[in-house]
Amino acid sequence: MFKQPPPLMDLNECPQQFLYVVPDIPQKPDDLEILLGYPGVDGIPKKIPRGASFLLQTEWAWSPMNSAILNYHLSLNSNQTRWVLWESYFDDDTNRWAWSFSETVHSMSRGNVKREHAATLLIRARWECKRDDYGYDHFHWISQEGLLDVAQAQEIARGVWHEDE
Repeated sequence: MFKQPPPLMDLNECPQQFLYVVPDIPQKPDDLEILLGYPGVDGIPKKIPRGASFLLQTEWAWSPMNSAILNYHLSLNSNQTRWVLWESYFDDDTNRWAWSFSETVHSMSRGNVKREHAATLLIRARWECKRDDYGYDHFHWISQEGLLDVAQAQEIARGVWHEDE
């Protein structure tokens, strides 16, 4: 079953996020197309596969009543020809606090692209979409590491939010 870590309850349990060597993040080839899609359409599974890899958990805390906790997972599509990025959010707007999945996914051709490279490219595309379509700023912290660590996430974010650190 795929990993869905709980929201962080104590900032002391947060992965260290200050001093890191800047990792090399692969650039997107010009001929690679990243598509916005929908679960259950064009070979994308209706639900996240059980074997999906957990990438990371990010949090935005704009105010006590306005926040977002997002988990990211990576899997292959049904016929294993495309990488698919799944995003889930902690839904605390209902009586039953639970993880819900976004209605859209990002995907790209599998080709010879390794899983970690696909993860960085798809996370970047997702964050660019969040920035452009929903006005998201840089996340406030990483709550959980998975296939991607804090240093990789910070480097991807620098490219998305054009930070000169």
